[in-house]
Order: sequence, then C-alpha cells, then structure tokens
Amino acid sequence: MYNATFHQRQDIKDLLMHDAHQILWLPRYSLDSNLIEKT
Repeated sequence: MYNATFHQRQDIKDLLMHDAHQILWLPRYSLDSNLIEKT
C-alpha cells in the first residue's frame, strides 16, 4: 500500500492485521518503481 494518509488509519491497519494480512508499505513516489517514467 502507498503511504497515503487514508491507508495509515489505525482502524484500517487493525482490520488488515485481524484477517492475517501483511502490510507492505511502498514509497509515495519513486522513479525506479514507475515503469512509465523510465521509458
């Protein structure tokens, strides 16, 4: 998930962790991860 404010809400984190999901935080913006910007 991106580090957007609405993704960081505690109730969202609790819901994901309750269902045994793992949160993988992505950078807000990175040229290395944006394939369109590389071309």
